[in-house]
Amino acid sequence: MKEPMSLTDQLKGSFEEAIAYTKSPETFKGRVRTRVLEVAPVETVKPAQVRRLRLVLKLNQGQFASLMGVSANTVSKWEQGTNAPAGSSLRLLQIIKADPRIPSNIGLLCDSVTP
Repeated sequence: MKEPMSLTDQLKGSFEEAIAYTKSPETFKGRVRTRVLEVAPVETVKPAQVRRLRLVLKLNQGQFASLMGVSANTVSKWEQGTNAPAGSSLRLLQIIKADPRIPSNIGLLCDSVTP
C-alpha cells in the first residue's frame, strides 16, 4: 500500500502544477476551472445621500461617525458637501446603500434598552 503524501509534498506538487499552468494553460484545458471576478467601481455619494443613509439607520451624526470610523465633524462636512467621503468610507457607504441591514446583521449596530 502506498504511503500518503506529506502536507509539504502535497503543497509542493500544487505549486508545481500552478507554475506549469501559468506557463502553458492550454495543457490543462478541461482539467482546471478558472474564474475572473470583477469588482464594481466605487460610486460617488452626494451629501443628501449620506444624510439619507444615516437617517435610514436611525443614527445621529456621532453614532454614524462611529460606524464609519470617522469623526462626527467629518460626517457633518460630508452632509454639508464641504468634504466628500473617499476610499474605504465611500465603499462602506456603497455597501450600506445596497442593504442598510448589513451593519446590524454583522453586529456593528446593536439595540440596547434602557430602563
